[in-house]
Amino acid sequence: MERDWARLGAELKAARVRLGIEQQDIAEATGKTRGAIANIEKGALRSVSTTVLTYAEKVGWPPDRIDEILDSEGAGPDVATSSDLSLRVVQALQEGPLLDSQVLTVPTSGGEVQATIVVRGQPGMSPEDLLAALKEWRERERALHGLDDEESDGPSDS
Repeated sequence: MERDWARLGAELKAARVRLGIEQQDIAEATGKTRGAIANIEKGALRSVSTTVLTYAEKVGWPPDRIDEILDSEGAGPDVATSSDLSLRVVQALQEGPLLDSQVLTVPTSGGEVQATIVVRGQPGMSPEDLLAALKEWRERERALHGLDDEESDGPSDS
């Protein structure tokens, strides 16, 4: 499998720009020149160096994020890292096993808006703990929607 160095560079740059960090700041943190950082952002590299690891740390990526990007087969830019989501949300979307997700349409006086809910377990949770967490989330979800025990298990479309 070919590693996607261009995608890695583009996503590092997107994360840096979203956080308002300048190339020079990354250069200083890594002990490299701005030109070296620009080359990383262009995908002009063939190995994960300490410079790349330090860059990723500076933009707040979890340790396994680099390999996830490099090993994803032609997935294109990651929605979470190429959008206008905050770093805290991006990290939360990447960590832990997915338990549930949904998009809710909420009517407002100015028109409908959408709310996206992603529920993740903690990394390393046992299957039993994940099931218990999912059960507890579903109980809390019912309360959020104002459902009692006799009503349906999910939100209504009305």
